Amino acid sequence: MKGKRTVIISVILLVIAFTLQILAREVTGFGQWYAVTIYPFFVNTYARFMSIFPFCVLEWIVIAGILWIIFLAIRGIIRVIRKKETVGKMFINGALFVLLVSSIIFCMLTVLCSVNYYRDEFSKVAGFEIRQHSSEELKELCVSLAEELNEASRQVERDTDGTLILPDNIEEEAIKAMENLGDQYEALGGYYPYPKKVLFADVMSYQSLMGLYSAFTLEAMYNGDMMTYNVPDTMCHELSHMKGFMREDEANFIAYLACRESGNPVLEYSGAMNAFVYATNQLYADAGSEAYSEIFALVDEEPLLELAKNDAFWNQFEGPVKEVSKAANDAYLKANDQKDGMKSYGRMVDLLLAEYFDQADE
Repeated sequence: MKGKRTVIISVILLVIAFTLQILAREVTGFGQWYAVTIYPFFVNTYARFMSIFPFCVLEWIVIAGILWIIFLAIRGIIRVIRKKETVGKMFINGALFVLLVSSIIFCMLTVLCSVNYYRDEFSKVAGFEIRQHSSEELKELCVSLAEELNEASRQVERDTDGTLILPDNIEEEAIKAMENLGDQYEALGGYYPYPKKVLFADVMSYQSLMGLYSAFTLEAMYNGDMMTYNVPDTMCHELSHMKGFMREDEANFIAYLACRESGNPVLEYSGAMNAFVYATNQLYADAGSEAYSEIFALVDEEPLLELAKNDAFWNQFEGPVKEVSKAANDAYLKANDQKDGMKSYGRMVDLLLAEYFDQADE
């Protein structure tokens, strides 16, 4: 009877998930409708509840889950040894457990994340026209970002090593920045939960992760061990996902806008640094090392020092874990119709160019 109930619950969850997946992928407008009518309910209820906890609930769920699996495995083996259960029965119970957990995960991932990949793109919401730009236009954007970066850099505080000092209330400042942007774009308005610093930062670092949007606990999480200049931008990036903008290029761009418009030099510096890196990486790919070097020659010494420290930080975590994590993330993005996979992060430059030249034409 217990096994039958488990199968029924699992089937119901899978039917819900697959139905939503099909509707999102095949019915024009369903993703947008879902993102603005159904999904906000979960943010305003479930995310609010999870924000009560000052720690990352997801981390402790994972730990508890691992311990529970170990407990079940040991209990099953003991029952087999004592002949209270056959080996076949133990494997059937294990399979039912895996089926139920997999169904819950897939359903939650669909309801709280995947459908939103099919909402209207932010460029449409913001009224930007995405088009091809020349290398010269890209270089012009990079020059502008270098100037923006220098201006913000000269206003922030640094420690004796030249590293950006974050204010104690940086989480509140990130929320304010997103709320401020919400006044400009209705799709970004409303409630934002408190960004949470993960306890096991090394786990994220080995996966080359700066932040994480948890679809299972509706938490915006960030890696507190990385270079401080990455923190505000990362917080805003994960909070962008909280508004249903799941595409990585859009979350990157929204985070940049939130930081730039925040009126806070620390956030402005963080956003400019990350936008500058993406734009100059694209310039290197399009125009080569000479144009790339010309732009970096415009940047003040302090940001360049922090960029070098950032490279050194991430280099220490190179290895198979990072490669597996990147491959898994790439596969996940492609499964959600992001055909560029990991490269979709860099498509932020298309939005930067669209917004920059849209403003220039006004």
